[in-house]
Amino acid sequence: MEKGFFAEQGFNPSYITVSSGAAMVPALNAGQVDILSSSMSVVVGMRQGGQDVQAITGYTTGLNYFIYVRKGVDVPANGSFEDKMKALNGLKIGAQGGADGVVVPFMKAMIKAGGGDPAAINIPNLAYGGTQIAALQKGEVDAVLADDSTVATGDQLGLGTSVFSLLNDPPAQYKGLLTSSIVTSQTTLTKYPDFAERLHTAMGKVYAWMKDPANAEELRKIAVSAQGLPDSPDLPQRLATLASQMTLDADRTKLQKSMDFLYSSGQVKPQPAITVDQFFNKVMIGQS
Repeated sequence: MEKGFFAEQGFNPSYITVSSGAAMVPALNAGQVDILSSSMSVVVGMRQGGQDVQAITGYTTGLNYFIYVRKGVDVPANGSFEDKMKALNGLKIGAQGGADGVVVPFMKAMIKAGGGDPAAINIPNLAYGGTQIAALQKGEVDAVLADDSTVATGDQLGLGTSVFSLLNDPPAQYKGLLTSSIVTSQTTLTKYPDFAERLHTAMGKVYAWMKDPANAEELRKIAVSAQGLPDSPDLPQRLATLASQMTLDADRTKLQKSMDFLYSSGQVKPQPAITVDQFFNKVMIGQS
């Protein structure tokens, strides 16, 4: 928004915070939001529940979260994927939104894929930042599903260590899939016939700008001043990693694999099955 890419397409966006995936449906129904950015599991679940939403663009940066384990809790930071996931059994892992948190389904899918039991994990609702930090300090949780800022603060205070990055550490077969998306309602698409094309164009310019190394310093400043990320020497590199995961559109094969994974991993209900053409707007399909 700071660069004017949305204004070029006739948008004047404002933002509201939605606390969890479960809170997004009433927000959309009430007209409080026109577009949502969330995990694929949440928005496909919305479609299964009767919400006529379509994805206009997508990305994997929605997985830029970490399983951050409190010092003294026995999860092998340098262990194998399977060793880490099995070691999480029975732990209390705080997450924003609790069991309804937008990235919790993918975390559970990874635990299941690694041989752990996601049903054996207690997931209290703890907001990122100070709330998660306080819970770690008091020993109220064994770990948290944390964002960049919380991890940086936890490291500064010596509270624990990040044992798994949902973005970078999954096995190869789970990487490169579309895991988050920006969606809007059919009501909005009908009211504004060129809405999808204009938003898609604006997001494409955002992604391209973020990926340009010449903009690294300005991107860092925006991340700190507008997004509230803590400044650190490695912040530019972390932002570059984020930008590299952004996908404006994808071919049908990739979209189908992404949908198939949601079903096979149990992140969404098996029925009703939602097809690629039902869920993804035409501006997204086949343009990679």
